Amino acid sequence: MAELALLKREDLEKVFEPLEKIGHKDFELGSDAIFHLSVQEVGGVPNVPVLVLNRQELPMTSDALAEMAKAVGIPEGYANRCPKDMLFPHLEHWYKGGVQGKVRFFTKEGKIIGCAPSTSSYHTNSEMLEQVEKAVGKEHILGYYQPYSSLDHSLYAVVVDKNFEVSTGDMLFGGIEIQNSILGERSVEIAPFIFRQICVNGAIVSENIGRWSRKSEDSNFASWVQGASVSSLQKIDGEFQRIKRLTEVPIGENPENTLRSLFLKFGIPVRTQREIIGEAVSMNNGEGPKNMYDLWNSLTYVASHSDKVSISSARDLRCVAGDFVHEINVCSHCGSLYEKKGN
Repeated sequence: MAELALLKREDLEKVFEPLEKIGHKDFELGSDAIFHLSVQEVGGVPNVPVLVLNRQELPMTSDALAEMAKAVGIPEGYANRCPKDMLFPHLEHWYKGGVQGKVRFFTKEGKIIGCAPSTSSYHTNSEMLEQVEKAVGKEHILGYYQPYSSLDHSLYAVVVDKNFEVSTGDMLFGGIEIQNSILGERSVEIAPFIFRQICVNGAIVSENIGRWSRKSEDSNFASWVQGASVSSLQKIDGEFQRIKRLTEVPIGENPENTLRSLFLKFGIPVRTQREIIGEAVSMNNGEGPKNMYDLWNSLTYVASHSDKVSISSARDLRCVAGDFVHEINVCSHCGSLYEKKGN
């Protein structure tokens, strides 16, 4: 459905492709490792960093080199600034015996593209997506939303045909958001996802996020993804009703107090606060937010469209939007949020 501004499956595959069909080599620290610059050009690029393992030369990306340094305690920032010929002796010292343990080198087409200080299980984005599609049924998928893919952090949402009309012409769609991290720097998560058609916004139902333990057996992973996907979609109808309830809760004449208490409650950074305020005051033809649903949309819009917040910070804000649907108590006098005691 083009009107939903969602990506097609083939578009998603293009985002995933650089990190698909990857391999790995596990390295025991204390073994022989030699770092140097390539004598010949690699892919048309001169002076590419190279790691020699068992007489095999493996060129690497600059990101991989920085991650190799980080894996043995050398700050990534220092590794990025340090001339490579000065960095290599430090790396050889630590890799040849300065520390103990194992690291994992991720490879693709004969090149090292990443490094992790862990040899636990990992799964590519496509592997996860295939299991999500099996669980929800491809025929129910309308499209895919805001994919981002890197070794340390991948995010994408699958939007399905479960929908709800909050008000005339204002449609919400349910879905699932997937967070992955091949390097193991973040947890692997599956969460219920709400997509708003009008402004192409998204929110995460954070209290129902499913997290996979990397210590689990690989054989359980597919069933975990499918089970978490089904569970996520089962939470969507209740979330629709809670969002509908937000439209019935007026803010009153002190929206600035409501925003202030919102920022305080959820610890939203000052710079992000300014963006949310800017979005809120522009609502309703400049009249500002009228109800809690307007504020919810201020959060989701900034989380989905701001170019000033990082990928991870935007996700955190989508989780705040998911938590916000439970904040339906507003003081009629001062406009601040409050917790209702008792039933």
